[in-house]
Amino acid sequence: HIVWFGEMPLQMDEIHDLAEQSALFLSIGTSGEVYPAAGFVTMFNEMRQPTVEHNLEPSRNPDQFDFAINTADTVAVEDFKQILLV
Repeated sequence: HIVWFGEMPLQMDEIHDLAEQSALFLSIGTSGEVYPAAGFVTMFNEMRQPTVEHNLEPSRNPDQFDFAINTADTVAVEDFKQILLV
Protein backbone atom coordinates (compact mmCIF):
# COMPACT_ATOMS: atom_id res chain seq x y z
CA HIS A 1 0.00 0.00 0.00
CA ILE A 2 1.26 3.49 -0.78
CA VAL A 3 1.12 6.10 1.96
CA TRP A 4 1.13 9.68 0.75
CA PHE A 5 2.54 12.60 2.70
CA GLY A 6 0.30 13.44 5.65
CA GLU A 7 -1.52 10.09 5.65
CA MET A 8 -1.43 7.52 8.44
CA PRO A 9 -0.74 3.97 7.23
CA LEU A 10 -3.53 1.46 7.63
CA GLN A 11 -3.16 -1.27 10.28
CA MET A 12 -0.25 0.35 12.17
CA ASP A 13 -0.45 -2.19 15.02
CA GLU A 14 -0.01 -5.07 12.58
CA ILE A 15 2.80 -3.25 10.76
CA HIS A 16 4.62 -2.67 14.06
CA ASP A 17 4.22 -6.33 15.11
CA LEU A 18 5.55 -7.57 11.77
CA ALA A 19 8.45 -5.11 11.88
CA GLU A 20 9.49 -6.47 15.28
CA GLN A 21 9.78 -9.92 13.69
CA SER A 22 11.76 -8.70 10.66
CA ALA A 23 15.49 -9.02 10.10
CA LEU A 24 15.98 -6.08 7.71
CA PHE A 25 14.58 -2.57 7.20
CA LEU A 26 14.57 -1.24 3.64
CA SER A 27 13.50 2.38 3.18
CA ILE A 28 12.65 3.28 -0.41
CA GLY A 29 12.07 6.78 -1.76
CA THR A 30 11.61 8.71 1.47
CA SER A 31 13.34 11.60 3.18
CA GLY A 32 13.63 9.56 6.35
CA GLU A 33 12.12 12.40 8.36
CA VAL A 34 8.36 11.88 8.07
CA TYR A 35 6.59 9.87 10.75
CA PRO A 36 5.46 7.24 11.34
CA ALA A 37 7.71 5.69 8.68
CA ALA A 38 10.80 7.52 9.97
CA GLY A 39 10.38 5.83 13.34
CA PHE A 40 10.98 2.40 11.86
CA VAL A 41 14.67 3.02 11.18
CA THR A 42 15.10 3.94 14.85
CA MET A 43 13.21 0.81 15.88
CA PHE A 44 15.44 -1.40 13.72
CA ASN A 45 18.58 0.31 15.02
CA GLU A 46 17.43 -0.40 18.59
CA MET A 47 16.81 -4.04 17.61
CA ARG A 48 20.31 -4.12 16.07
CA GLN A 49 18.89 -5.17 12.71
CA PRO A 50 20.40 -3.90 9.43
CA THR A 51 18.90 -0.86 7.73
CA VAL A 52 19.14 0.11 4.06
CA GLU A 53 18.14 3.34 2.39
CA HIS A 54 17.31 3.44 -1.32
CA ASN A 55 16.84 6.90 -2.81
CA LEU A 56 18.22 8.70 -5.82
CA GLU A 57 19.64 11.26 -3.38
CA PRO A 58 20.83 10.59 0.19
CA SER A 59 18.21 11.21 2.85
CA ARG A 60 18.59 13.91 5.46
CA ASN A 61 19.48 11.33 8.11
CA PRO A 62 22.00 9.02 6.39
CA ASP A 63 23.73 8.29 9.70
CA GLN A 64 20.65 6.26 10.72
CA PHE A 65 21.22 3.69 7.97
CA ASP A 66 23.83 0.95 7.74
CA PHE A 67 23.81 0.97 3.94
CA ALA A 68 22.77 3.48 1.29
CA ILE A 69 21.90 2.84 -2.34
CA ASN A 70 21.70 6.19 -4.10
CA THR A 71 21.11 5.13 -7.69
CA ALA A 72 18.29 4.39 -10.09
CA ASP A 73 16.26 1.22 -9.50
CA THR A 74 17.83 -0.55 -12.47
CA VAL A 75 21.25 -0.22 -10.82
CA ALA A 76 20.02 -0.61 -7.26
CA VAL A 77 18.88 -4.19 -7.72
CA GLU A 78 22.49 -5.24 -8.29
CA ASP A 79 23.71 -3.11 -5.35
CA PHE A 80 21.06 -4.58 -3.09
CA LYS A 81 22.04 -8.14 -4.02
CA GLN A 82 25.62 -7.30 -2.97
CA ILE A 83 24.44 -6.00 0.42
CA LEU A 84 22.45 -9.17 1.03
CA LEU A 85 25.54 -11.26 0.36
CA VAL A 86 27.56 -9.45 3.08
